[in-house]
Amino acid sequence: MTSGFAASADDPNANDPDSASEFDDKTGDLNGGNVRGNTDFDVSVLKVDLDVPASANCLSFDFQFYTEEYADFVGGAFNDAFIAELDSSTWDTSGSAITAPDNFAFAPGGAVVSVNAVGLGGFSRANATGTTYDGATPLLSAAKQLTPGAHSLYLSIFDQGDQILDSAAFIDNLRVGFVPDPATQCVPGAQVKQFQLDLAPANATLDTGQQHTVTATLQDLNATPPELAGADVLFEVTGANPGTGTDTTDAAGEATFSYTGNNVGNDSISACYDIDGSGTCDAGEPFASAQATWTNAPPTNDAGGPYSGDEGSAVALTGTANDVNAGDSLTNTWSYAPVSGVDAGATCAIADPADLTTTVTCTDDGTYELTLTTSDGVNPAVTDTVNLVIGNVAPEIDSITAPVAPVAITTPVEVTATYSDAGSNDTHTAVVDWGDSTTSTPAASGGSLSAIHTYAAAGIYTICVTVTDDDGGSDTECAENYVVVYDPSAGFVTGGGWISAAPGSFPADPSASGPGRFGFVSKYKKGASVPDGSTEFQFHAGDLNFHSSSYQWLVVAGSKAMYKGTGTVNGEGGYSFLVSAVDGAKTGPDRFRIKIWDTASGTVVFDNQMGGADGDAAANAITQGSIVIHG
Repeated sequence: MTSGFAASADDPNANDPDSASEFDDKTGDLNGGNVRGNTDFDVSVLKVDLDVPASANCLSFDFQFYTEEYADFVGGAFNDAFIAELDSSTWDTSGSAITAPDNFAFAPGGAVVSVNAVGLGGFSRANATGTTYDGATPLLSAAKQLTPGAHSLYLSIFDQGDQILDSAAFIDNLRVGFVPDPATQCVPGAQVKQFQLDLAPANATLDTGQQHTVTATLQDLNATPPELAGADVLFEVTGANPGTGTDTTDAAGEATFSYTGNNVGNDSISACYDIDGSGTCDAGEPFASAQATWTNAPPTNDAGGPYSGDEGSAVALTGTANDVNAGDSLTNTWSYAPVSGVDAGATCAIADPADLTTTVTCTDDGTYELTLTTSDGVNPAVTDTVNLVIGNVAPEIDSITAPVAPVAITTPVEVTATYSDAGSNDTHTAVVDWGDSTTSTPAASGGSLSAIHTYAAAGIYTICVTVTDDDGGSDTECAENYVVVYDPSAGFVTGGGWISAAPGSFPADPSASGPGRFGFVSKYKKGASVPDGSTEFQFHAGDLNFHSSSYQWLVVAGSKAMYKGTGTVNGEGGYSFLVSAVDGAKTGPDRFRIKIWDTASGTVVFDNQMGGADGDAAANAITQGSIVIHG
């Protein structure tokens, strides 16, 4: 409220209080006459009607008195004033005197708050900074006891002795409430507003990267309770981690500010109560400060995982390391240690121990512990560990070498094999199955083995090798070729007749079927290691005419005979054949099988036992003729 036109007010700080020009502009004056006496002019009275609840016993408000008459007319005849009264307004003026018996916002000694009442901390130009006025009181408060029910508050401002150089009163925080002891907590008379602002913690030491929170507690020492809510508190950090912030006090009068210190050093933290809402900490506003010291925080790391893989294979590792201190240089190192299930002598190779993303390869299965160590060169190194579980990989047989040429009975047969194992720390055992219900257990070392065996009976044998590592993993492979063991003195075989070839026996025309005519003789001549004889076969449905050119071996065992050789198909060479024959004189019908294939490509031309292994005995009975094993 003001004793002049608010719309005619100058810009803030427009007047020069030391210049006479401030008296020239009177356009903002109300030119009001006397209202209560003979020297009051430009009177403004604000009446506020109150409905006081039953729980209330005290009326209070804050105010600040501003004037254009400071400092020229302090102690003179011209005197602007502000008065607050409850339920009735009785103030008056006479000459230079102001009487206000019901005023409860009075200065010390009972004088009204005016240009001439220099108590209450006194007027100053600084208190009016940011306004058009030349001086002002500090922020003041006034209180008055009251009873529940209807009341009226009268707030008056006026010029005394003149109609120029106006004044104003700013009113804030008008409150009707309860105080426990009205005699001491709701006392009439204007008082300088006193605030207390505390900032905690006053001192703090933290690691960089942490969040630091300070709490400002604001109290209005003129109020009960003193906690001041809804007030803006400005925070500023200067030093290693500068920053600013604003918070509004809660019901407990507390406002908080948090920030993260990323730089080593010292911070000064300040807080102020922004009374005038300027957004800056002005002189005279409540102020508090605190200190924070930031030390170098250790780095953090994470080894990732857990990890798993197979022995002999690279396992990818993905670790992370961080340091909130931008100036630190980190070094990282991976290491390992066996934990359980790891054989003596096992090792792991880390591709690049200094790289967070690298690989590790171990020579044996089991559980290992990986450790990632990170150092910033300032703090003690930090570590993180993780398990690495490595699985066993079975050995693999790479090759088996067995005799290709037929071997006479009682001649020693040697087989050799090579193998590999991703688990280079493993040891191995081997078993050779000779195909005649006997086995050998040769030493297996360095990826190879060999064994020798003498067969007691003629036959066609498949040799298989099994290699097992010390963790139970194994591989079994068989030689690609049969071992043919023959007995030149065991006899010979002859035969002739017909078979019935089923569909599918002739791949060039799978639907072809019907009779096939055969005739053969196969025997060893005295002292010969290669059998002699001739074999003929015709399959009319496929227009197939086969004639043998030479024999490679003959095996006669009881009622069964098998021999192998080469020949021609329809006059063209480059073919191999295998004949299996059974003399059924004692065991049933005679049986005959012939398999013919392209020697170079292995492509089957004819097989009346299609899909059967080469070592299988003949299964198809002949339809006509006979097969005889002599000897």
